[in-house]
This record gives sequence, C-alpha cells and structure tokens, in this order.
Amino acid sequence: MRTRIATLADAEVIAEVQCAAFMEDRLFVTIYPHRKDYPEDFQRARAELTRQRLLDPNMITFVAEDEETGRMAGIAMWKKLNSSEPVNPHNGVLMDLERVLENASQKVSRVLRRNRAEDPSKLKLVYGVMDAGKTKYVKDQTTWYLNILAVHPDFQKRGVGKTLCRRGMELAEKDGIPTYLEASAQGEGMYRNLGWKDVGSVPGDFGVMMVMAWYPTECKVRFGGEA
Repeated sequence: MRTRIATLADAEVIAEVQCAAFMEDRLFVTIYPHRKDYPEDFQRARAELTRQRLLDPNMITFVAEDEETGRMAGIAMWKKLNSSEPVNPHNGVLMDLERVLENASQKVSRVLRRNRAEDPSKLKLVYGVMDAGKTKYVKDQTTWYLNILAVHPDFQKRGVGKTLCRRGMELAEKDGIPTYLEASAQGEGMYRNLGWKDVGSVPGDFGVMMVMAWYPTECKVRFGGEA
C-alpha cells in the first residue's frame, strides 16, 4: 500500500471513499439521514467539503492506494490547529485563486440545489459539539488534529487506517506537538493500539465520541489534565 499527499484532482474519489466507508456510521446517519434516498446528493456534499479541505492552507490530506489495482483505499485529513504557518504543500497564488472560485461556486450551488441527503440543523449541531470539544481540551495549543480518517470497505482490516494515522503522527513527532481526534466506537481500538490515550468525550445526538490524543516523546503538553 503506497501513500501520497492528495491534490484537488482527487476530491471526487476521496468523497467516494468517505461515502462507502461511512454509509452506516452513526455520525453520518445523523448528518445525512436521507443519504440512501439521494446518494448523488450525499456524494456531492462530501465532494464539496473535501474540496474545501484540500484548499485549506492549514490542512494536509494523505491518500493510500492499492499498488496492484491503483484504487484509492483510504484517506486521512490532518489539520494543524492554532498555527499561522501554512502546511498545505500546494499553497500559493494559484491555490488562493482556486479557493476563491470554489467558495463562489459552492455558494451558487447551495442556492440552486438544496442537498436532499443532509439535515442542516444536525450538521450545525455536530460541528458545534466538536468545536466545543476542541475548545475544552485543545484550547490554544498548537496541535495536529485528525479531522477524518476513512477506509473503503474493500480495504478494511488490512492496516490502511494505521498507515494513514502514522503519517500524521510523524508530522507531530517532527513538530514536537500533540495530536487530537474524536474517535468513533469502531476506531477506538486501532488508535489505542497505536498509543493514543483517552482524554475525555464529546456527547451528542449521534452518541458519545471518545476524545483521544497521542504525544511525541519530547512533548510535555497533556490535554484534559491527563498525567
């Protein structure tokens, strides 16, 4: 399995991986209650959000690809919180222009085409809960945040998630800063096996998500009063 940094051209396939991976995930069931009735809207919503993240100067997205078939097996989006330093390797004037055009395009799209798969009130609620968790635990600490990790069902149980998670942990080790995530019930075991620690939890209509952190060897910061 090879990994690389994603580009904007990967957005649609990254969205496909997320839709396949999270079709029955309780968080996505909450946000997209009509995803099965309107799969094209589900895909469009994830693709639009993916393009936003790929154009975010403070985010890096890694993709894992099967070396035999070339298929995208998984993705991981990492964001450097509370940092003014751009980390996206595609930063530059062209990316700034693409960001402006993408924002304008999505504003027009939202006016002309309502997304029938999602519940906007639940989307706002979920993001609010997660933001509250970061405010409580991360505060103003510079941190590598695992925004989302998804593995296509065809490639699950093959170490893809661990490989993508380690890419972000390597960034944190290099910077000497902690990492942070909200784990689904399915993902908690994998993160613990990689050395992540429980910090707290964030409750919501989608259930309780465990807040977890991993600390490089020389990192003295601990979240949530953890010893």
